[in-house]
Amino acid sequence: MPGLEPLPRRSVVDEAVDAMRARILHGHWAPGAAVPTEKELTEALGVSRSTVREALNRLASSGLIEIPHGGTKRVLDWRDHAGIEVLADLLVDPDGQLN
Repeated sequence: MPGLEPLPRRSVVDEAVDAMRARILHGHWAPGAAVPTEKELTEALGVSRSTVREALNRLASSGLIEIPHGGTKRVLDWRDHAGIEVLADLLVDPDGQLN
């Protein structure tokens, strides 16, 4: 149909990553603070524990949190640890408005 384009397909993990990344980048989860537990995140986001784990692993890979073996997950200061991939999230607020 002219004028219409396919909608992007997003996984639940992508949505969870975006929600948690926004909390970090917009200061709701401060550097050094403990990340909520997997159980708390599962309940808050309404997703499975495996979805939360994958999302947390992606956040760790992007330098936004640390996941020590057997320890408490902590928020890292994105200014020191994150890469350029967070730039788009910093330019657009959680409501979709340009900053």
